[in-house]
Amino acid sequence: MDTSKISEIEQVLVYLYKQQTAEEQSALLTVESNGRGFNSVDAGILSSFAQQVLNGKILSEKQISLAQARLVKYQQQLNNGKWRNIMLPAKKNGSTAGILKKEKDGLVFYPNIYPSKQVKNLGFTRWENKCWHQAAPDINQQTVADVLKMFPTAIVDPAVIAALEIEAVEQLSPVVVDNKQLFPFQKETIQFCLTRKHALIGLAPGLGKTACAIFAAQSAGCKRVLVVSPLSLVYNWQKEIKRWVEEESVIWYKKQLPVGAKWTITNYDTLRLHPVQFQEKWDCVIVDESIQVKNRKASRTKAVKTLVLGTKPKFLWLLSGAPVSRLYDDLWAQCNILRPNRFTSYWRFTERYCYVQSNQWSAFNIVANKPEAADMLKQDLTDLYFARTQDQVLDLPEWIFSDIPIKMLEKQDKAYGQMEDSFVVQLKDGSNLLAPNVLAQLIRLVQLASNPSLVGGISEAPKWDAAVEMLEYEQGPFILWTSFIETAKQLEERIAAKGYKVAKLTGATGTEDRQAIVDKFQAGQLDVIVAHPGVGKFGLTLTAAHTAIYVERSYSGDDYYQSLHRVRRIGTKFSPHIIHLQSIRLDGSGTVDGVIGKVLENRKENVMNLTNSELKTLFVEVRNG
Repeated sequence: MDTSKISEIEQVLVYLYKQQTAEEQSALLTVESNGRGFNSVDAGILSSFAQQVLNGKILSEKQISLAQARLVKYQQQLNNGKWRNIMLPAKKNGSTAGILKKEKDGLVFYPNIYPSKQVKNLGFTRWENKCWHQAAPDINQQTVADVLKMFPTAIVDPAVIAALEIEAVEQLSPVVVDNKQLFPFQKETIQFCLTRKHALIGLAPGLGKTACAIFAAQSAGCKRVLVVSPLSLVYNWQKEIKRWVEEESVIWYKKQLPVGAKWTITNYDTLRLHPVQFQEKWDCVIVDESIQVKNRKASRTKAVKTLVLGTKPKFLWLLSGAPVSRLYDDLWAQCNILRPNRFTSYWRFTERYCYVQSNQWSAFNIVANKPEAADMLKQDLTDLYFARTQDQVLDLPEWIFSDIPIKMLEKQDKAYGQMEDSFVVQLKDGSNLLAPNVLAQLIRLVQLASNPSLVGGISEAPKWDAAVEMLEYEQGPFILWTSFIETAKQLEERIAAKGYKVAKLTGATGTEDRQAIVDKFQAGQLDVIVAHPGVGKFGLTLTAAHTAIYVERSYSGDDYYQSLHRVRRIGTKFSPHIIHLQSIRLDGSGTVDGVIGKVLENRKENVMNLTNSELKTLFVEVRNG
């Protein structure tokens, strides 16, 4: 290729690179989907090429060829001709700082300047044969970029570039490209999953990480996919798979081992209790709400790691709206699951991003995150962590809603069926509970769908279990809305037993106590409030809540919509995540929870004044649909 053509390619590279924000240039990634600069797939490799040009280094023949192929897609940005005004720096002569090569044990750096020990901070910890070797073999774009930042005149061997290109861009399937329901950032997410293969996807709640993972697995042509999620979300995964790709899935729970299927969904405890039975061939493993495996010593974390090491899936995606609860060491176990050869030392990782001190009880005590840690993580994890906030990608809605189906247990389902069919349910003491009319029947059904113990029956409450489990992985602080005082009382006890700071707001709570509880919640002194909408709907500001979980709902549209407005008021700086827990029957059919959802959806903010015939009609619609 002639010199003038090479110069044009270099000018285009530098022009597009300069369209990136300063943060994007530093991190070698694209954060903002603004039609300027490189896309998220090309940002890493083409930004590094542009940096080489700006540092006066010559691009290799391989790099020029690769850049030329990728720059074709940016023609629209180049039509203005402004790239021709880019002045290229003079090429540097003389010796370089060193050369970065690819050998059998990963990247190797041969220095020409001394001392060069600072390269140890980038994972080159072994000095042998006059060069630095990686502690664990892992060739990735970020390490290459870090070496070039540390040694601007270093040369990257073409074999390294070729190794980076092994993970070439996968083409999105027409199902994804033509899908009008997917946002551009969701298509970027899918592309990242396909390109990186092992990745942590950090889309904020409500941005559709479930759908992205489903489409990515579909686009990759995976024939066996395993989803590991919290128990409260397994049926939601089944619903979403059916919704997005119209395929059936099986749920593997406890000893209920399913036959082979394309989509298998399980929960963390089932994986932990039956690890050997999961040692099958999985093309793709999806770990949902991966904040659940932040503790490197926890049995569930070890179970996931054993699964990955034993089955070696081609695609491995960890999904989490908030992969860090407080300290950045939460990320180590997740990164170690994704790249065990790269993230070998927990304490080295922790000391890079956190302040670690010794005291009389421990030689290692994590006290805080380092101020610069967030920026460092953006750079260090750019090749495996894809994150988007609501502010980055959406014109924010007032609320983000999720309907989560929760399947009943056997005795609960039986009691519910009796009340639904005959207006009568047999209690655990042998007596019968009679509903004299349709309205009374529906109230009893709400109680039975929540927990039969509310009417004197057996205590079986998958919805309650789900609500408490969600406190582990949804973003707090939390409000749990309930319709019955006994539900609030028992949930408060369960949540307190888990170590959360919790209070309840019901009709039994005095006026002064109510405001004191709200003030504590707003000040961050409470993790959870369990409240009745009739109490919390007027005059109370609860904007500190990131997540509101409706364990039970009544037909009162006024109660429901007023309670929604408690968490979305002037001063709210984020979109609250509103979760409706909806019980479903063992056969998968709907319950009274679906009837209530349909009523509230149809009637919007009008107060409900329903007749028996209207309720019967809605019940039949939901039951059959």
